[in-house]
Amino acid sequence: MADREGCIDSVPYDCIYDDGPLGFEKNNNTDTVKKVEVQDPLEEVDIGNSDYPRPTYVSKMLPDDFKKEMVEILKEYCDCFAWDYAEMPGLSRELNGKLRVCIDFRDLNSATPKDEYPMPIADILIDSTAVHEMLSFMDGYSGYNQIYIAEEDVSKTAFRCPEKGIEIDKNKAKAILEAPPPTNKKQLQAFLGKVNYLRRFISNLSGKTKVFAPLIKLKKEEEFQWKTEHEEAFDNIKQYLTNPHIMTPPRHGAPLKLYVSASEVTIGGMLAQEDENGNERVIYYLSRVLNDVESRYSPIEKLCLTLYFSCLKLKYYLIPRNVYVISKFDVLKYMLSFPILHGRLGKWMLALTEFSLHFIPARAIKGQVLADFLVDHPCIDIDENLLSFVGFVPWKLYFDGSCHKGGVGIGILIISPSGEPSKFLFELNYSCSNNVAEYEALIMGLELLLERGVKNVKIFGDSQLVVCQVSLEHRCVSENLRKYFNVATELLSKFDSVIVRHVPRELNQEANELAQIASRYKIKPATLEKLKSVDGNLLTCLGEKEAYLALAEVHEGICGAHQSGKKMKWVINRKRLYWPTIQRDCINYARSCEECQKHGSLQHIPALELHVIIKPWPFREAIPLREVTYNEIIDFIEEHIMHRFGIPQSITTDQGTMFIGKKVMEYAKSRDDERLRALERVIQQKEIMSKSYNCRVKAKTFAVGDLV
Repeated sequence: MADREGCIDSVPYDCIYDDGPLGFEKNNNTDTVKKVEVQDPLEEVDIGNSDYPRPTYVSKMLPDDFKKEMVEILKEYCDCFAWDYAEMPGLSRELNGKLRVCIDFRDLNSATPKDEYPMPIADILIDSTAVHEMLSFMDGYSGYNQIYIAEEDVSKTAFRCPEKGIEIDKNKAKAILEAPPPTNKKQLQAFLGKVNYLRRFISNLSGKTKVFAPLIKLKKEEEFQWKTEHEEAFDNIKQYLTNPHIMTPPRHGAPLKLYVSASEVTIGGMLAQEDENGNERVIYYLSRVLNDVESRYSPIEKLCLTLYFSCLKLKYYLIPRNVYVISKFDVLKYMLSFPILHGRLGKWMLALTEFSLHFIPARAIKGQVLADFLVDHPCIDIDENLLSFVGFVPWKLYFDGSCHKGGVGIGILIISPSGEPSKFLFELNYSCSNNVAEYEALIMGLELLLERGVKNVKIFGDSQLVVCQVSLEHRCVSENLRKYFNVATELLSKFDSVIVRHVPRELNQEANELAQIASRYKIKPATLEKLKSVDGNLLTCLGEKEAYLALAEVHEGICGAHQSGKKMKWVINRKRLYWPTIQRDCINYARSCEECQKHGSLQHIPALELHVIIKPWPFREAIPLREVTYNEIIDFIEEHIMHRFGIPQSITTDQGTMFIGKKVMEYAKSRDDERLRALERVIQQKEIMSKSYNCRVKAKTFAVGDLV
């Protein structure tokens, strides 16, 4: 029996947790993968049908009646088993033979009941008061603790919730309607603050107030000028509030409609829902102004940003319900069609996975609500062909510049969508800085792409300054570079889609080599001498990755003996290998080797000298006493100070009568001689100890990356 158990434990089981083939797979290596044998002989039975046989095995030792019943049960529950990967969603066999588990949790999220009692949100609390006479924060269900608002406080409320919906308090609207035109920045801020308080009721509020943005950004020394366009926007807001929309709270269980739209400088959305009569009612308006970076997004990306912003803002409305996204273009299809989501699109799509979103084209919706929304939110035009460009591979541009005493050159590598490379190198006939050479390479590469009619490009460069400036992450403050920056910016504006990325020099090697060739870079004879071995033959110069592999092989490889840094350099040179920092890299690698530090000889020598401290540290002691007398003070000093800490150098008191009495002073004087003798002994002992300790001190220094 023990031999049988050992045999079973020594062979792999055929299940989804090992790398062996499954029951329905063909085993090409029958010698190494064995099936676990059972004690009883097996009989094959078919629990499928003629079109799709499903073989399995049962014991031949079973009684016929019991075997028949078991087969019937297996046929009844055959859908609980799988005979093919098509019947096992999320499980597949990769090319390397490994089993891969990939589960889509979106169906699980849809089937999970939503929280019926989420954390209270201000907007949802306001919605819950609609068609009700009062809102109680206590136990209103039991019919007590219902507190009415005082009559004199009714005017202080911001919203009224009559039976027909949620509307603006007339007193709040009246304060805006009667407001005079502002004459300074402070009055304008006060007016916009009142308007912004009612932003839920105003469609495209950001678009209506964007004309005031320059006035809000005025500095103290700048003049406040109220112009005609400001007066028109001011009057339009007042006119809108004379007859504002009445909002409606969302109905439980009914789907929502989310309208999204984007313009050049603003984005906005509207949440709506049909009531019991089938009439569409508005629930929420929202909008905001795009910042400087967002304003340069492509039109389709601005629409995706609108959906992301709207879903995050209305998260607690949308999560418990199905949401129909209504727009001129299918932004959901645009984001989902990318083979790999990265950057901002990947971030937005990941945040939208918790919502149940369905797209409906705007042309399929008819109604006054949509018409009013499109009037307030005119959407930018997007080329229909852009949606088919989702899987399109853009052109790639690699650029680099080289500047040294021998000359200046630029190198350009252009890769077409089909992967065909084109290499260009140019020599500059004037001396300049390396940053100027980088700009010249970028400008020349952009001009070559425009000549070919390219509209979508990804740009890669190893100059962090140029990449950050053209992507507007940093400002160009240098007067020498500003003219090049302006030319590059103008050329970039002629492309429909531009992505600029900074890459390390190793990934920009081809453009770097082209630039060095164009600049006529030559190796000096003194440098060539370093590249020769003892026998006069040239050494092979390694790059960064190859050098690291050589270090690892020499130090801890098959023939490595964990040598020191200098010995490693000698071994590598014997292999006819070289790179400029070989000696420094060998020493650093040997120092940072974890195995060498674990198993090497430990150094127990102290690293710092021992500093003698003669004067003791101060401390405080206190006890409660019913009556403070001379004897009590002397006993306290004996028991709580001397017996615990020794004879103190000094005792500080508040000069009270009991502390400077005759008995206490005589006691202190009697102890003073003992203190001095004890102090001399302590000083002598500490000097002897420090002298013995300091003679063994050996200073240690550590650098970044050293293991200690």
